[in-house]
Amino acid sequence: MTIGSCFTPGINIWMSAFSGNAEGFLFEDDGDGYEYQQGQFLLTYYKAESSSSIVSIQVARTEGLWKRPRRKLNIQLLLGEGAKIEAWGYDGEKVEVEIPSAVEVAELVAESQKQDSIKIGTQWLHSRVEMNGYEEYSGIEYRSAGCSEEYTVIKRGLEQAEEQESLALEGDIGGGLVLQRAICLPKSLPNVVRIESSIIAKSVGAGSGGFSRLVCLRVHPTFTLVHPTEVFVKFTSIDGKDCEYGPEIGEKILEANSRPNGEWMLVDKCEGVALVNRFSVNEVCKCFIVWDAGTCNLELWSEERPVSKESPLRICHEYEVIRL
Repeated sequence: MTIGSCFTPGINIWMSAFSGNAEGFLFEDDGDGYEYQQGQFLLTYYKAESSSSIVSIQVARTEGLWKRPRRKLNIQLLLGEGAKIEAWGYDGEKVEVEIPSAVEVAELVAESQKQDSIKIGTQWLHSRVEMNGYEEYSGIEYRSAGCSEEYTVIKRGLEQAEEQESLALEGDIGGGLVLQRAICLPKSLPNVVRIESSIIAKSVGAGSGGFSRLVCLRVHPTFTLVHPTEVFVKFTSIDGKDCEYGPEIGEKILEANSRPNGEWMLVDKCEGVALVNRFSVNEVCKCFIVWDAGTCNLELWSEERPVSKESPLRICHEYEVIRL
């Protein structure tokens, strides 16, 4: 059972069709500060129980001082190959889902496969107002400077040199530092989106010897999972191992020779497509996989160090959706 609030007024629960019981939990707090240490949070444990052809989902127990808001509960029972059935209720109340017969499941799966075969595109990048989508930070902390600052367009180009289209942005992240991001569609590779980002020291104080505070360029994209149970991350590591990681791992940090050897991909078995992310291993010292409710992060981290005008931090990487 996978649960997520998705920063909306409702709760979503994804489950695979099963016989027996399952349990999942959802932790909610302000997302900032330490008030949770004084009990200012809501931790909800949900349980699912099946009996005959009915699955019942309800709250098993809760922790924390927060009161549960009145909000909708969306249950999605995943049947495989992208097929699913849905039920709606309210959080805190019991919701029942009727499991279809084996014949009905086969029909739903066949219809889902048919619909997938005629799709002309796949949405990957997740975008919400002021939250997630494609983000970059200037520190190892989640949502550190660079995430919510205002960016200014400093360059725009169409059909110039080797670039079909390009856009350069710059944001002030404090302490005399700026985060620059250049996005382009290479003319020779029209299906590729290339992003080059840098943390640059523009006006670091003389008393610091020309060096800034400790910074880390952290690329933090969040991708939607149309089929949450049918996806995995795949790559060959620097030490030559073929690796696959699915949502069951939760989080996975890849460092040293366990890092992807310059390329990793998010594979959707149901769609038969993969989102490939390529980068330089000389610029990325850590890769971080984070699975959440209906989303996956493929993060790239630079080394953590001070920067000067002569020694910026830089990560250049690109994305491409390919058919398998």
